[in-house]
Amino acid sequence: MMRWLRRRPLPVRDVPLADTYYMVVPGAGVTEVRLGRADDLEVVATVTTPRRWFVLFRAAGMPGGIHGEIVWEVDPATDVAALHRRRRGDAEAAPILAGHLDVPLYRDRAEAERSGRDGTASEHDAPAPVPVAAVAEVGSERLAAALAAQDVPAIGQALRHDVVVVPIVRGPDGETQNRVFEPPAGSTRPYEVCLFSSARALAAFLQDAPDREFALCRGETLAPFLERHADVLERVVFDPAGPHPMAASVADVSALLVPQPGDDELAWVTGPDPEPARPEDRLRSVGFDLRLPEQWAVIDLDDAEARARQVRELVRRQTRVLGDRGVPLRQDVRAWLESAGERAASAGGRLQAFLLEHEGRTALALSLTVYWHELGPEVGGTPHLERIEGRIRAGLAEGDAVVGAETTAGPLLLHVRERRGAAEGGGEGHAVLLVDYWLVSPDQRGAVQLAFSTPHVAARAAVLRLTDGVVLATGWAVEPRPPAASDA
Repeated sequence: MMRWLRRRPLPVRDVPLADTYYMVVPGAGVTEVRLGRADDLEVVATVTTPRRWFVLFRAAGMPGGIHGEIVWEVDPATDVAALHRRRRGDAEAAPILAGHLDVPLYRDRAEAERSGRDGTASEHDAPAPVPVAAVAEVGSERLAAALAAQDVPAIGQALRHDVVVVPIVRGPDGETQNRVFEPPAGSTRPYEVCLFSSARALAAFLQDAPDREFALCRGETLAPFLERHADVLERVVFDPAGPHPMAASVADVSALLVPQPGDDELAWVTGPDPEPARPEDRLRSVGFDLRLPEQWAVIDLDDAEARARQVRELVRRQTRVLGDRGVPLRQDVRAWLESAGERAASAGGRLQAFLLEHEGRTALALSLTVYWHELGPEVGGTPHLERIEGRIRAGLAEGDAVVGAETTAGPLLLHVRERRGAAEGGGEGHAVLLVDYWLVSPDQRGAVQLAFSTPHVAARAAVLRLTDGVVLATGWAVEPRPPAASDA
């Protein structure tokens, strides 16, 4: 007769520990630890009390020690078998107190102290090609796929049924709390929330930031946090450093977390990954959200009457200190602005803006014109942005630059060049820096062009930092596309 042997639980605290390492423990500096193994699982515990227990979720060997790419901090009572199940993808199998990125363990204490003291990786920190524990990426593949497709319903499903990587920080007493970040310039609230589809996306965002802890949470557990802090949160950003960033209001994300009648947990877990719908099939672009800081004066080009009124107000505000002496200047400036607005409007411009910021007694001359280009459906399978880039590259001059990037508003194309000012603009013969950003709408039917212009050619790097900040704060206003008659 065969006897079935039932495995007894093995808590992490009962794993035999033998090897001595020196670990740069998050929040505690260099600490002596012991390392042990149970069923191919590396367990690490601090020597000093109160003891902290860690599991190397993903690690790589390095000369002089171990590079913990992803390290879980766990309760010592957690069962090793449950951690194995969680490592294989069962997010409910075992609780994780906190996650940590890039935690080195050195055999030599001096090497660990040198790394911990200067805050940089040593020459031995590069992981060897052979992993200690080769496991899948931490996060949600379905959330990443939904973000890539800009599929809002699929993002909601992933948040309700799957996990999301949440950056955390520790308070003075060691308690963890969700980490928030500074929003773009011009925001009306002091913070924004950043969520990630994977630990790799979080690492790309944090770069060399010292605080690198994260928690792996069910997305639906964020609802109370968002509700409690809605008054101080500007927005929620997913994977802000890519590969497919996306931003939404706190209210919109909270709505996605509400359980839906069609939610089926079992079907989600056992069924195949759904194929996200293409953004152009689901969404219709209805506007472009240009969130300019208060230092910009905006002139609406669509309405001639409003344009004239805004020009008068801008000129009056900027020349107020001159009193009656400024009458001739006001007339000239108003005529120039009205003429510039008419030219921009006739070329398809929708909006003009002028930076009013001063550096001491010197004003920074920077203007922006926003154009909208109707494109229609893609032809021959070539993306619109690729066609735009082809036309730009065909006319490149020496010193021109064309760069592509991903933003929360989608992929963009940046075109930077220096030219001589036009006679009608009053800058004939003078060097002008022109900076254009191109973004295609989510429904792929049009593109917005943000065209910046400044005579401060020598300050190119500073100007680009400023214009980048403006563009990175933008976003598309979209609404669901009505279903086709065949879908009704």
